[in-house]
Amino acid sequence: MKEIMRLIIPYSDRWRTLRIFQVPDKVIRVVFDRLLNTPVPMLIKLEVSANYALRLKHRPAQTKWRFRPFWFGVVPSLQSMILERISYDHIDTRFASLRLLDILDPGMWVEGAVVIALKVHRILSLLPHLQSLRLRSYRSYPRYTDHDNTQSLGSYITSPLSHGSLVELSLGGPPRLRNVVISSLALPEVRYFVDRTRFYGDEWEIGLGICCLQVMETTRPFPNLISLRLAADNTRYNEKSNPTDPRNSSNMRHLQGALVGLKMLRSLTLDGMDLEGQGHLKCLSEGCPELRWLSLVCCIGYTLSELQSIIKLRKTLRANDSLVRLAVFGVLDDLSGPTETAAKLWLDKEWNEEFVYTPGFRYSQKAKGDYLYDVHSLV
Repeated sequence: MKEIMRLIIPYSDRWRTLRIFQVPDKVIRVVFDRLLNTPVPMLIKLEVSANYALRLKHRPAQTKWRFRPFWFGVVPSLQSMILERISYDHIDTRFASLRLLDILDPGMWVEGAVVIALKVHRILSLLPHLQSLRLRSYRSYPRYTDHDNTQSLGSYITSPLSHGSLVELSLGGPPRLRNVVISSLALPEVRYFVDRTRFYGDEWEIGLGICCLQVMETTRPFPNLISLRLAADNTRYNEKSNPTDPRNSSNMRHLQGALVGLKMLRSLTLDGMDLEGQGHLKCLSEGCPELRWLSLVCCIGYTLSELQSIIKLRKTLRANDSLVRLAVFGVLDDLSGPTETAAKLWLDKEWNEEFVYTPGFRYSQKAKGDYLYDVHSLV
């Protein structure tokens, strides 16, 4: 490896991409020890991936060596950095030109919520031009858990950190931790929240817990969001006689105020939510003027006639209403009465837009397709 480095370092001023993939730790040390003082003025992309299987097999001895790429050099053109099983504590203002930072860290998501949020704050404060931050995980977590409709964020959130360039935030950790991280940020340019850890592109959108609604109502941190999935684990799935959780009601009263701040929203998915039969969806009659897709997945406490009324009022308020697709998946309530049958017939035959009604289907994705492709097609 040392001989190879002697051959290629004289040409470092021409490098555009440096990719070191699935190699032992000692190789990474050899490479970057020789690059400490090496200028790479044209380098655009850096990708470093340690071989985790070898690390587990050989159990390397503890060392004081730390990954410090180009520690005494300059990287003025670097726009993309991908790190897998590699320390990222070297990130500082020398990398201010970064547009994409992608980190796979097996230890990040086992830490406390506040610790993770502060790490994200540090990264964003050092990289003012960053457009995509991806924090991946080794496993795929659920979109939501039973914490999402009852979790309290009051003890975690102080003043949010604002970042004016971030367009995409990808978080691969547990939902309760993602809720804290997202609620601790104000991202005026962010378009969507995803989890790129998931294998299929149509499952990338993560569910933002309804515990975040109060923060969204109060600070309106995501004014340019174009796609949002709100999620909660409905505790009344199996026992319809169970009363609504009072903590769910406490969160849901902020729904209208949260949606008011989303003027650019094109796609809204309500996933596993208890709408409580309280008309929480009425705010969509006037709110979200650019909304094109509305999906309800395994929700409870709403009716088809309610959705019909919302669509009619939107058309009354706007001659060319933007809503072109209503999808209902996994119906849990009894929607078989005369009023509901009439509403379904109107939505199916008279609305003249796309109405998807799949009572037994638990997912809102299409059979094929990529989530980001679909979202960008709505803009």
